[in-house]
Parts: sequence; structure tokens; C-alpha cells
Amino acid sequence: MADLRAKLRARVEPFLEPGEVVQGVFPAQLGNPWITGLAVGLPLGIGLAIGSNAGSLLAAVAVGAVLGGIGGLAAAPLRKPRAVAATDRAILVVALDPLTGAGRSVQLRLPRSTPLGPMNGIWAKLPLGGERLWVHRRYQDDARACDRGEPRPDVPG
Repeated sequence: MADLRAKLRARVEPFLEPGEVVQGVFPAQLGNPWITGLAVGLPLGIGLAIGSNAGSLLAAVAVGAVLGGIGGLAAAPLRKPRAVAATDRAILVVALDPLTGAGRSVQLRLPRSTPLGPMNGIWAKLPLGGERLWVHRRYQDDARACDRGEPRPDVPG
């Protein structure tokens, strides 16, 4: 995860004000992850069912992979990735390209005192500035550390 944090930090830095320092960063997404999961999982399941009727495991996997890939491409516009960065001055939400992960623009710049929680569940809802972001359980500790103003040890700076 240190590598992901470093990548997110690099994608956020062009949008910082001069002298602003990132204290922590974590990934989030705009768009319900359960809907995007269905957009991939449903075609994949249908493909596996169709392929299994063909009588061959190879055919089942091939058809499932093709339909799952189509579902994944169809779901890409639904999944709007964001990087949430806590700096010494503000909370930034940066829109990322869904295919490349490159930073696109600052969606929100909120006061540093803005709460980032509470969070629980596999996908926690994080309402920020009128947007509902979703944070996976894997990154909720990062969000809590940002909320407390504690820099993560593997985030340089």
C-alpha cells in the first residue's frame, strides 16, 4: 500500500498550493461500488453459465472473461475514482482518470477541520461537500489517520 500512497501523493501534488504539505492520502470513489460490482459480476456470471452449457470448462471461462470484460468497460464510467488528501491546510478531493489514474482536477477543497468519518463496513460512505464518496475497508485506517491529523509513517514529508 505504500506504493499506492506514493502514487496518489504524486497525483495530488500538482494541485497543491505553494508550500502546502500532504499529511495523508487515500483512494475513494464516487459511484456506488455495489452497482459497479454488479456491472462486472453479472455479465461474468451469465458468461460462465452460458459457457458451462457449452460443455467445456475452457468455453465457460472464455465466455465469462469476455462478458466480464465488457461489463468492466461498461462499468468504468460508473466508477469515478478520487484521491482524498489531507494537507496541513485543507482536505482535497482530486478526480482521477478511471483508466490511467492520472489526476484530472480538484473537485473539492474543504477546510482542514472537515471530519472524515466515522467509517465502517466494507465500503464506507463518506459525504464531503455534497458528494458521496465510498472508501474501501482497506483504506479506512488511512482516512482515520488523516482525520486525526496523524501523518502515516510510510507517507514521506
